[in-house]
Amino acid sequence: MLRGLGGPNQKTHTARDGDPAARATRLCAALPWLAVGAALLPVLLDGFPRGQDWRLELVRVAEYQSALRAGQLPPYWAENLYAGYGSPVFLFYAPLFAALAALFSALAGSALTGATAALVLVSIAAVPLSLAAFREVARQALPASTATARSEAADSAARIATAFYVLAPYLVADRFARNANAELSALCLMPALLYGLMVAERRPRRGLASLSVGLALVVLAHNLSALLATAGVVLGALLLHARRGHLRGLVVCATGIGLGLGLSLFFWLPAMLLRERIRTEELLVGRFDFHQNFDAWTTVFGYDAFYAAGALGIGVLVAGAASLVLRAREPDAQEPRALLAFGLLSSAGLLFLTHEASVRVWEAVPFLPLFQFPWRMLGPLALTTALLLACVAAPLLQRQPAARRAGLEVALFALCLANALPALTSYRPLTEEIRDHLEVALRPAAIRVGRQSVSVRDEYLPRNADRRVWLRERPVRHQGAVVASTSPGAIEPVRDGGTRIALTVESETPTRIRLARFHTPEWTATLDGGRIPVHRSPTGSLEVDLPAGRHDLRVELAPPRARSLGLLASAGAGVVLIGLLIVLPRDRSSGPSD
Repeated sequence: MLRGLGGPNQKTHTARDGDPAARATRLCAALPWLAVGAALLPVLLDGFPRGQDWRLELVRVAEYQSALRAGQLPPYWAENLYAGYGSPVFLFYAPLFAALAALFSALAGSALTGATAALVLVSIAAVPLSLAAFREVARQALPASTATARSEAADSAARIATAFYVLAPYLVADRFARNANAELSALCLMPALLYGLMVAERRPRRGLASLSVGLALVVLAHNLSALLATAGVVLGALLLHARRGHLRGLVVCATGIGLGLGLSLFFWLPAMLLRERIRTEELLVGRFDFHQNFDAWTTVFGYDAFYAAGALGIGVLVAGAASLVLRAREPDAQEPRALLAFGLLSSAGLLFLTHEASVRVWEAVPFLPLFQFPWRMLGPLALTTALLLACVAAPLLQRQPAARRAGLEVALFALCLANALPALTSYRPLTEEIRDHLEVALRPAAIRVGRQSVSVRDEYLPRNADRRVWLRERPVRHQGAVVASTSPGAIEPVRDGGTRIALTVESETPTRIRLARFHTPEWTATLDGGRIPVHRSPTGSLEVDLPAGRHDLRVELAPPRARSLGLLASAGAGVVLIGLLIVLPRDRSSGPSD
């Protein structure tokens, strides 16, 4: 039995260059890339998916690009939403995917092309990150006396686990069925955290860089997913390093988490401090109330629901549990047992949160209700299950001849592909009619006069604003952002930007001007170069008082202080990280026994 698990007496089977087994092994190296190719093929052939939120996603990208062009770096105000009244959505919605898509949009001259390119890029990024992470998992899952094999078994197990993860039905559903590209980006980046966790003790420089940069990117990709990712790193540090007295590994993990949060502070600090300004309660009512969104595990592991994980994960979880039991008495299996325990505990916790029995946990843990749908735990569950697959597969493949190992790889790849098939067939392309009108509809002027949005509800509308005012009080023609004035006079718009307005106003009597902008404390106004107060109207828009005569009025929106301070702190964290990477001793190269 111990031999079957890769015990100390087993022989290592390797492939020599030039023989058929070696050629088969080299061909297997393409399997993870075939997996991501299968996950992206419909997008590459027919373009951006027409999932649940395709409109919201593309408008978000277009607005992010518009904000960048207006000089917001990084953006903090969506200038054209709500008929130009604007929205602080970019202070709260994780920006990574929108930023990538906006960059590609600028290069391609098309928001649709840019969003498609960003979707392809983040999906492909999951492959090298997963291969690196699962290779470390597989190496450490091999008993110490057989770990000198470097790698064919470890590399093979890493490829299988990567294919499993890349083809996880939940990730495919994020891409095709939901257009949940922010969450997808975070899931594609999470293996970087697993890699950093695995190498923190033996290669602290790599571990620190991977944990800090990886966590920062996950936070910027999807702040909710980052909460689960951080909890996973903490659990992993306790199980993989604290239990074995790996002080250096613990220090690297703690420092990596701290610097990762510091690097991303410019985003999450204002999102935390200013959340009372928006309508976060709208994220928790109706169909977004988690209480009514629990499903039976037969649905979770089935194929009917678009988010379902499929049945293959059950087999991996059972195999992981069996492997932990069988390895309980192996004298040299402390490290593999810790890995299996980490994977099983993480998976059990995530599965528990999908079940109605966890309702009290959902009610008690801050921010957890913002996930809205308990089945969203299935994304991180795909990663923890892939970790278990690498742990189980590595010692089993270690004892196989190279040709049989390659055959097993292909067979497992086929199982992963079959498990993902229902999700892969959920893809629908945008119609030709939609494509023909899309670029015009995504222009700033079109968004400003239309009713496009970046969210299902009005959760990113300022709390003190009348949610319908932007429909009733539209700007007066030829007067820029002006909605109304209390006295007749001449109003000449000089600039009508979303965060910068310039007017020349002439009136025989004092007048109050109302502007088509939602009020926030960061708005300032100057009259003929001198500061004047800015008022909030009863409907939540901007108002300024002007004396009689001819005047030059300037109204501008600055980023919140929390954003400015966060940028300074993030820059400081970057300096600290670079300094640590310079002063830390060079990581020793990974040899066969690593």
